[in-house]
Amino acid sequence: MLHKITLFLLFITVSLTALALDIDNPVDRYKLRNQKLAELADAKTADDSIRLLYDAFDLASRRANAKIGWQLLETARRANNNYVVNDALRLIANRYLENDSIQHVVMQMAVQLPDNELKRETITFIKMLSTWSNARKMSEKDRQIKLQQMLSAFSNNQPRNLYDEIYLLHSVCVYLSQSVRNDLLVNYLDKLISKSDELPESASSLKSLCYNMASIHYIDGGDYNGALAFSKKLIAVIDTLESRYAAQGRKYRNLNDSRFTRYATMMFSYPGMTDKEVDEIYEKAKYYAVRDSDALETFTRYESPTINYLMAKKRYREVIPIIKRQYDNPFNIKRRKMYTQYLIEAASGVNDDETLIFALKEYQTLLENYVKYRSFDRYRELQIIYDVSDLKLKIDTLEKELETTGKQKNKLTMFTIVAIACALIIIVILLLRSNIETSRLRTLLSQTDAELNAERQKTQTLHDKLIKANEEADRANRQKSDFINNMSNDVKVPLQAINEYSRLLVDCIEGEKKGYLERFSNLIELNCELLTALINDVLNLSELDSSTIHLTCHGANVAKLCQIAADSVRNRLQPGVRIDVDIKDPSMIASTDPKRVEQVLISLLSNAAKFTEKGSVTLSCHADAERNLTVFTVTDTGIGIAPEKKDVIFDRFVKLSRSTPGAGIGLTVARMIARLLGGDVVLDTTYTKGARFIFTIATS
Repeated sequence: MLHKITLFLLFITVSLTALALDIDNPVDRYKLRNQKLAELADAKTADDSIRLLYDAFDLASRRANAKIGWQLLETARRANNNYVVNDALRLIANRYLENDSIQHVVMQMAVQLPDNELKRETITFIKMLSTWSNARKMSEKDRQIKLQQMLSAFSNNQPRNLYDEIYLLHSVCVYLSQSVRNDLLVNYLDKLISKSDELPESASSLKSLCYNMASIHYIDGGDYNGALAFSKKLIAVIDTLESRYAAQGRKYRNLNDSRFTRYATMMFSYPGMTDKEVDEIYEKAKYYAVRDSDALETFTRYESPTINYLMAKKRYREVIPIIKRQYDNPFNIKRRKMYTQYLIEAASGVNDDETLIFALKEYQTLLENYVKYRSFDRYRELQIIYDVSDLKLKIDTLEKELETTGKQKNKLTMFTIVAIACALIIIVILLLRSNIETSRLRTLLSQTDAELNAERQKTQTLHDKLIKANEEADRANRQKSDFINNMSNDVKVPLQAINEYSRLLVDCIEGEKKGYLERFSNLIELNCELLTALINDVLNLSELDSSTIHLTCHGANVAKLCQIAADSVRNRLQPGVRIDVDIKDPSMIASTDPKRVEQVLISLLSNAAKFTEKGSVTLSCHADAERNLTVFTVTDTGIGIAPEKKDVIFDRFVKLSRSTPGAGIGLTVARMIARLLGGDVVLDTTYTKGARFIFTIATS
């Protein structure tokens, strides 16, 4: 009975605390998120843990919730909750959009899930995100090659299901969007939208990607009504998601950032809106911006809603300096043509000749680049139109001259007949050329089709070989991991026995010989520790390669972690070398995996002790609130590292000196663990009195 009363009072206390906090306030959301993470320790069931992790994820900022996403994924996997596993994989893929390695890991996890609609949606979503991200980083030549591959795949290989068809259509549209063949893009985009409408209502992640692409294309093409229609479809998807989250009990989940993005995008379609609609949508963009820290940062950093609003209101003097400020922003590179047109309109409206000249020059450069990439077929079509128009203009001019001079009708008729005959001859010549070219292209197309069929057969054969090779590689990797684990365990036990027996021998000796033998016992113990550290590094590297390493994050005292790491390597210091610990805030707490942090610190301190013959080794720590990081530095007065080696030293099995003990994987493991913790390990090349490594982790 007393236990139940205590739990009830605890529930009341937590509820009152939550009510006292403003969940729209970033500081209060941060406090409430930490409170939810702290409650994980008292969770009784997996469902309770999942609920708390969802609450913490919904309360965290976009920068901080990636780590919680991993915790949510691991908890759902242990509980065999397939729905949450799929949801967490999509969340992580979206957060690590630019990280190809993590995208690969997430895809491998998704492939191993039970085969159902959720799995197909997740795999398709990850593949579509990767295609969009990779296309932006490719050169024009590589994009054209990839586009040809996708068109060939779509034409020659019938998709197995709706999800495969949507992925192929989306990929073709992504690469076509970088081209000037807008007519072809519209054709495939219509197919993509038609197929996406066949998806179940639950597949909102895929519908959002498709509708967003259509909205952006219609804006670029000047079809503002079409762009607004798809923006409204996206808002309907957001409404559906919010209803779903509410039904799931996710009371802290809001989509203010998504709503802001949608209304900010709609502002680009202001030419297709009434003055009242412009005011309403701009106010909604501002409303949702101030209710989400990520949205507010976008609103203030890129200013696109304000630029479009001022252009719609023809407040040209106010908008010109804002456009100039944003003109060279890398984020706005794809909007440069649009912003150049804005500048031309605004400068003309206020007679700003300097800005107008600048904008016209930029616009001319943009048009030249546009024309440069026009296809040969399009050029030939325009050339024929130009030739016929030019001939018609000459005939009209000739007729006017004849009428003006009052020459005889028969002469006029003769000239007219001659002109018409010339026109017919030219048209016949053009048609003959076109027919010859068409025949040549038909022959070339047949040859190309035969080559493509042969290439497809080769590709299929190569695909089968790759699948077999991949299976063999996976089997070899598993055998390697099993071998490493077995050998490591077989070596660790004898090492421990050697260490303990050497100490036992010393304890059994009395008198003067005890001190003499103790020195050798210490050497045995030190070498056993070095071998154990090497074995642990190999095991950790194997776990990191196979993605089986797990993080257990909770609040940890940073000063205590540093002191433990320093004490662990104190016996490895060379005579006369001291180790110092410098902590700015002894009470500093970081939500992280303390064992992994200690592991990285011990590795860095051991390296420093190994290469420092005199002077000191210093471990310091401070908080970087601006970047939401905890920063550790390990500084020594040893032999130092050449700046040009700052990246090489993190490669596997790299040793700058062959005489140095170790396998050259300690720094590799340290960096991989640091990146799992949301940070990194780098060499500070500005320090010249030895070596200094900077180790960072995400604070929350």
